[in-house]
Amino acid sequence: PGPLFFGAIFDSVCILWQDECGERGNCWLYDNAKLSYYVTALAMPCQFIALLLFFLSWLTYPKKRQESKEETELPNDKNATDKDAAIEVLNAKNPIFNEEESPKTDED
Repeated sequence: PGPLFFGAIFDSVCILWQDECGERGNCWLYDNAKLSYYVTALAMPCQFIALLLFFLSWLTYPKKRQESKEETELPNDKNATDKDAAIEVLNAKNPIFNEEESPKTDED
């Protein structure tokens, strides 16, 4: 419906129409002040409704579950090795996994 509304606005602010054989043709001259006022008056409520619907959808969209800080945070011990840090993260995420069951490496 937008083109119909804007077309009606353009037709309503025309000052000088082309006249060909007694029939109205194209518009040759528009009242620019009225045109800017009418177009703004039509566009602003549409923008307001779009903004309102955007925020409404943003507020009602289901939030993604965020993991607790403990589950994603690495230990702050500066002497911890990368292996120790990885084991602590695995233990925090999966309580069944423990250090005894961790795969042995050449460093062990």
